[in-house]
Amino acid sequence: FPVTIPPHALWRHKVTPQDEITLMKWTVAMEAEGEPLEGKLGVAFVIIRRSKNWKQPISDIILRMVGKVKLLLSYFVY
Repeated sequence: FPVTIPPHALWRHKVTPQDEITLMKWTVAMEAEGEPLEGKLGVAFVIIRRSKNWKQPISDIILRMVGKVKLLLSYFVY
């Protein structure tokens, strides 16, 4: 069964606009490494679209993705 880790469990301080920019840069760099500009823009577009559709800050969207990846990896590593 899928388990969701709430973003606030991973992120425990006030998120500034600069934090959101940094998170977006790191996420795009990791998710689209080696991809052309279109791939990088695609990753950013998906994050922004989810943020608007779900009415949540970009940081919550990114950290939710990170939580799911950590959970998925835990099934294979341990």
